[in-house]
Amino acid sequence: MSENSLAQLVKALRPHTVKLDGFDKAAECFYIPFYYYFENAGKDEDFMSTELLRDSLFQVLQEFPHLAGALQKNDTGGLQVVVDPSALNIPDFKETHYDLHFDEVKLAHYNQFMLPKDSNTTDAYLRGGPGEAVKLASINLIRFRDNSGVAIFISIAHVLMDATGYNLFVSRWAETCKHMFCKGPTGKLPQNTLCNNRQILQKCIPAKSSPLGSIVDHSFIQGGVRSRFITRLSPKSRATLFNFVMRALGTEGHCYFISHQKLDEQREAAMSAASTKLRLSRNDVLMAMIGIGISQSLVLPTPKSGLSKARHLVKGKMLNVFFPKPTKLELGMAVDIRPRLNGLDAVGYCGGGAVEQRTFIPTDKMQGAVTANMISKIASKVRLMTNSVDERYISSYISAIEAEPDAMFRPLIYGARPPAKMIVSNHTRLGQYKVDFGWGSPRWVTPLNLSTPNLCFVLPAPPPQDGMMVHIAMPGKMHTRMQQKDFWAEAAQLIY
Repeated sequence: MSENSLAQLVKALRPHTVKLDGFDKAAECFYIPFYYYFENAGKDEDFMSTELLRDSLFQVLQEFPHLAGALQKNDTGGLQVVVDPSALNIPDFKETHYDLHFDEVKLAHYNQFMLPKDSNTTDAYLRGGPGEAVKLASINLIRFRDNSGVAIFISIAHVLMDATGYNLFVSRWAETCKHMFCKGPTGKLPQNTLCNNRQILQKCIPAKSSPLGSIVDHSFIQGGVRSRFITRLSPKSRATLFNFVMRALGTEGHCYFISHQKLDEQREAAMSAASTKLRLSRNDVLMAMIGIGISQSLVLPTPKSGLSKARHLVKGKMLNVFFPKPTKLELGMAVDIRPRLNGLDAVGYCGGGAVEQRTFIPTDKMQGAVTANMISKIASKVRLMTNSVDERYISSYISAIEAEPDAMFRPLIYGARPPAKMIVSNHTRLGQYKVDFGWGSPRWVTPLNLSTPNLCFVLPAPPPQDGMMVHIAMPGKMHTRMQQKDFWAEAAQLIY
């Protein structure tokens, strides 16, 4: 750690408190963990200089001081981050040297099983609560053999920012590092329009909420014993429970590539098949394809021989007594509120700014041959779900989170029973491949594998590929069945 850069950080900061809001509280228990892979194609001896990365990190913390603060509760039970320059909660910054060449990692398509076991310095779950000693940001610089490349693991407490804020922070850190790499004075960093002030968000939220019984109820169904029990657990116990559930479900993470050409073909066919004029996005169609793939993978294949068929039928009926077959698939989606609130998008807001919306689709509507009409009907439900997130919905969402302590856990626990549930987070517009610390853009960006069961991250494909990388975490048997479906095999290429 550079004494000078730390001293400058302490000198630049003033004691202050950042009061968090309902959007932040909704993500209180989680981290946002991603890997960024950079290749030393030019064989630069000073490639991704550790000292420069550290110094630029401390420089950018002056703009994001709450990453070095302490998470606490205020007098009313709300969350806040206290920044005390005399007792900063400095983010972890670790460097790991690994005896593996970057070319080997690249040949394995950046599969995380190639990395050392302790490469991720956090998992997906925050293991300390308000008032406890817990790092709000953690970074591990993994340097491959012969300085052939690095992977940077960056994990930030979700309570401080959402995916958009996360990428704004990483981009600003990279921009600062590149400026310093080019010997630019730190006093003349490129201007930015980033904002961490929660009061700006509150001013944009209308007072009126949607009435009870509206589509808001899809996200905030009635709580119960299970959600209240999880709320009362300590963060460490909660993380242990979530990880146990993930292992018990046999969760595996796999990555699929779907080209924009394939998505556009499906999109045009779906719009043509609609009975009324319909405008669909690539995301609408992708969500429909994911939903169909998952729904069809819930159905066990029927054996061909007569005896096996009989056994299969008896076993299925017995299982159905204790574990009823899901009749609906629950598709959830994180929706960015910035474009939906007047003025918020322009200020570069970096705090929590995403809500979850969901829709339920009968599983029997997604069986059999996959047609343009089938995709059209499901994609149109996704479009309605997305359009329902307006100003009044957002106001209702934040009111529910603030009023009900267990509201954040209800979408995970209630609704459709796993594995007939998938929450999709689309990151394709966040500019991950524009991040440049001074040595070029990343070769690969990926979320931490197996972060949460029944969760899907959608990222842009690395240039020059034109498409999307779909990272799905669900039971391994379902992955196998989905990969065997002609519809999915033709549309999606398995990466790992």
